[in-house]
Amino acid sequence: MPLATINGQVFFFVHVPKCGGTSVEEFLARHGRLALIGPKWRYEKCSVQHIHRRVYERIIPREGYDHGFVVFRDPLERMKSEFRMKAREAGPSLNPFNILMRLRARFTGARLYEFRARGLRLQLDFALWSRLTLFALRWDPFLSDNHFRPQSEFWREDHEVFFLEDGLEPVFRWIVEKAGIEAEEAPIRENRGRPAEIVCSPETERMIRDFYAADYALFERLRAARR
Repeated sequence: MPLATINGQVFFFVHVPKCGGTSVEEFLARHGRLALIGPKWRYEKCSVQHIHRRVYERIIPREGYDHGFVVFRDPLERMKSEFRMKAREAGPSLNPFNILMRLRARFTGARLYEFRARGLRLQLDFALWSRLTLFALRWDPFLSDNHFRPQSEFWREDHEVFFLEDGLEPVFRWIVEKAGIEAEEAPIRENRGRPAEIVCSPETERMIRDFYAADYALFERLRAARR
């Protein structure tokens, strides 16, 4: 929930993880003063910049800023981006689980990658990683620093909405216009992660879309309102 003061205007950026937030924060910092960004607070379970609406509304009153905005992303692409960020090449392993996964991969043709979880190194494909992640999310909504929380839980009705699929240039132009400043062309940070090969079966895609059904419904409504 970074707050930025630019030319006397206060901007509240609702930073949804894996939605281009690092580039937006860098743009805000170049043109003004940035606050409320950093590690976890003692009474919360995620980094300050990743808190969702239920939390940020307790901390920042609406009259405390002039302009609020958020950048959303297709939930399936957000999951793929997270997978790429965490995936490592799978090497030799004597872990019985990993041996079983390699045998399974021979029959399914899936590509395995290695992930670290609670001191373990587990080898998973995208389908199983997604299934385990969404299962864990039901028990811990703050999983991985709030990176998997449904985006609809970050949304506030009176905030300006952008979509990463449209690029970040519209975000930067909007900030410049609201702040009444001139700004140079902004470089965009590309957090591509590792070049993991992702094979997403129709079943896995359906599972992810069902889990994030509220996001897809909200995004469809917001885009329809624009038209």
